[in-house]
Amino acid sequence: MKKVFIALLLLLAICVPISTHAAFQFDAGGTISNALKLTNRDAKTTTLDIVRYILSLMGLIAVVMFIYGGVRYMTSSGNAEAIQNARAILKWAVIGLMIIILAQVIITVVIGIAPLD
Repeated sequence: MKKVFIALLLLLAICVPISTHAAFQFDAGGTISNALKLTNRDAKTTTLDIVRYILSLMGLIAVVMFIYGGVRYMTSSGNAEAIQNARAILKWAVIGLMIIILAQVIITVVIGIAPLD
């Protein structure tokens, strides 16, 4: 009796999703497109937006590191090793920020030369 009951449960578990799928039809492409807010933009524009977003995020991280290095410098209490570490953090944060700004300028110049069309 138990085997028959288990077999019926398994058969029911298999058949219910199939019958539900057959009764419920929807446009998966439209649903996904609406959920993700997809647009009809080309790959170049989308890639440039992603690169600009990443550069902005990296710029934010560089500014946070600049502030962190300044705080470490101010709280070093005259300790030579702490001052040296804080200066290194500040130096690399400034270098990183300059690289990020230069990358943004290069992208703007290249896009200005080559139109998005």
